[in-house]
Amino acid sequence: HGELQVRAKTESCGEIRGLSDGFNDMAEKTNQLMERVRKEEREKQITERKLLQSQINPHFLYNTLDSIIWMIQSKKYEGAGKMVSMLAKFFRISLSQGKDIIPLQKELEHAVSYLSIQNVRFQDKFTFTVDWDEKLADCLCPKLVIQPLLENAIVHGVSELKETGMIAVTGKETEDAIYITVKDNGNGMPETIIRQLE
Repeated sequence: HGELQVRAKTESCGEIRGLSDGFNDMAEKTNQLMERVRKEEREKQITERKLLQSQINPHFLYNTLDSIIWMIQSKKYEGAGKMVSMLAKFFRISLSQGKDIIPLQKELEHAVSYLSIQNVRFQDKFTFTVDWDEKLADCLCPKLVIQPLLENAIVHGVSELKETGMIAVTGKETEDAIYITVKDNGNGMPETIIRQLE
């Protein structure tokens, strides 16, 4: 029944005592094994999260620096200064003093920095909004959890459009959870691919 702390009494002698000792030894080893599996699973989750967080696309950094260089060469100093400032804020939140879990407010500030940088890079190809309930400011979330969704919305959504794209990030609380939603007005996934994924 899942009661893994149960132990057999060892007051008897002979074979019964041997069985009791064997059962208790097996129960103890089962507990140790389950605890090891739980610990390994926790470590695996932490490793996977750190790996995801470390995957700041190097192309994003190169392209951003290229954009800054282009602005400086074009004497667009104000835009270049603004972009350097946004990039500094982006990395300050990315590092977050080594913390893996940060307040939602910081995660959303990071999202704004990322979208602002990409918007300059893509020469205002899209607009964006970030709308969230400020009561959620101190709620904790894994760092950089929104960025892959934003990158997907840009690369596979709005960058393909002929007209101006739109990305909307929303954060709201329901009775049992906090939902962060990223939506774009891109063409979406073809129906045939959606059917293959079902």
